[in-house]
Amino acid sequence: MPDIYIHGAVSAARRVLLDAQAHAAATVIVATFSVALAALAMIGAAFAICL
Repeated sequence: MPDIYIHGAVSAARRVLLDAQAHAAATVIVATFSVALAALAMIGAAFAICL
């Protein structure tokens, strides 16, 4: 019986870790896109000022 409990706890912990990794990856991707958009906006503003 204890082996089943240990296995269940390990698989649950593994699932939580994978979920956290996926969430962190999504957060990094969103942050990268927002930084890229901010850079594009700054470039666009610079062009507008030059024109």
